Amino acid sequence: MKTRNKPYLRLTPALPAEGRREQLSHWVAEYFAALGEKPDTVLYEPSGKPVFARGEHFLSVTHTGTLYGAVFAPFPVGLDGEAVGESRPRVAARYFTEEERSLPFARVWTAKEAVAKLTGEGLSAVRAVRVCGDRAIFNGKRYALQYEEAGEWLLCLALPVEAL
Repeated sequence: MKTRNKPYLRLTPALPAEGRREQLSHWVAEYFAALGEKPDTVLYEPSGKPVFARGEHFLSVTHTGTLYGAVFAPFPVGLDGEAVGESRPRVAARYFTEEERSLPFARVWTAKEAVAKLTGEGLSAVRAVRVCGDRAIFNGKRYALQYEEAGEWLLCLALPVEAL
């Protein structure tokens, strides 16, 4: 499995909180084994965001409904999931531009959250992220968006355009 310059995505059915950390540890070992490197330690920022201690690799996690997932890469990444067909008009009215409101809710919301996770800005940045097709813009920087459906869920992976 080649993971050197590509995101490494792992998914499993939803788990309780203690099971998520155990599963994440397993995936971390898997990721670094595929690279032929010694595993790094996962630390948690005060916000709860997981980060690698050495800072040479990056990860992002999502847990929603019946799905838990993580992505690992040698560059910053953000991952979010939302139910396909989900629609929350009040959220869209508050956080989406008029143009974004014409797009499927799950596609825009997962992109905004994935970029917010990638940048480390969290939910406070969601309103400022602009989604335009398979790209997003935040604070003048462009991000690539990759979507994948997993059963009833839509996943969005955000990464720097330079990583493509």
